[in-house]
Amino acid sequence: MASPEGISKNRLSEPCCADSRYFPFGLSRKRQNSMRWGIIFGAALILLIVPFLSGARAADVIAVRSQKSKFYDQAIDGFKSTCGCSVQVVDYSAGVPEMLRRDPPLAVLAVGSRAFRLLKNEMKELPLYYIMVLPSELVDPVRNSTGVAAAVAPRIWIDTLLDSLEEVRKIGILYSEKNSGSYARDIDEQARRKGIKAILKEAHSPKEVPLLIERFHDIDAFLLLPDAFVANTEAVNYIMLHCYQNKIPIVSFTKRHLELGALLSLDIEVPEMGKQAGELAKASMRQGFYRTGKREYARRAAVSVNFEVAEKLKVRMRQSVRKRGKVKGPTR
Repeated sequence: MASPEGISKNRLSEPCCADSRYFPFGLSRKRQNSMRWGIIFGAALILLIVPFLSGARAADVIAVRSQKSKFYDQAIDGFKSTCGCSVQVVDYSAGVPEMLRRDPPLAVLAVGSRAFRLLKNEMKELPLYYIMVLPSELVDPVRNSTGVAAAVAPRIWIDTLLDSLEEVRKIGILYSEKNSGSYARDIDEQARRKGIKAILKEAHSPKEVPLLIERFHDIDAFLLLPDAFVANTEAVNYIMLHCYQNKIPIVSFTKRHLELGALLSLDIEVPEMGKQAGELAKASMRQGFYRTGKREYARRAAVSVNFEVAEKLKVRMRQSVRKRGKVKGPTR
């Protein structure tokens, strides 16, 4: 073996792996590469394991998605943009609660009604946020939860009517207590504040819809709510036919009904609803989570108009709506 004195200063300054002759123990280049990759793999493994060994969380909030859906993803992206926290998404399964108990995050986000039903019963020890959950799932407040129901704020229904139609004095609402009772009453309250009379009729089953809808005559508009009894395919067909024959404009919760004969639609802006829920989460985490069961409705909606229906029903619409065609929900 050559003595150190036999190696020039320039050679000593070269990287050790530049030439296998100067690698410790005289290892071959192939062996050097093998050792190098081993070191890299080991370092990567340590980076993955250390957070778990130290008890660090992968994310502040675990979002449990009811199913794969672009709308759910849009809501989650909106939540991420405003919550001021890190979010990890997992898909719904019966084993999710146990997984969360093993490595609890700061809070859990239920995305969709199915995930909410699972988590509200199984995760009472953690703060629970929610989005894309139907109002019918939120009738009984869950004290460790807060979020935004998948329904447009009641005031937007009334403000949209006043901003769109020249004359609104009386409106009709068909609902079922199980699915939309509290929601219908909230809309009724908003109507009374604006001097509008709301006629509410309760359906105890989908079969009652045809009989009940026949009782709506002298009204300026009918509000079609997101209610499983009232908004199923058969019931909607009865409602559309009756309102068309009696020249009653329909305001629906979805623009899909415009093709069937509705005059106006109020569609939830999903990303905005996610942002709204994120703001609630940020405030609650900053203040220390409060167990209030606070619920909000979506504060914005995309309003669409079917002008062909307006002409056929001879509905007098405000000029501002005719110019814009499609407008955002009122924010006042």
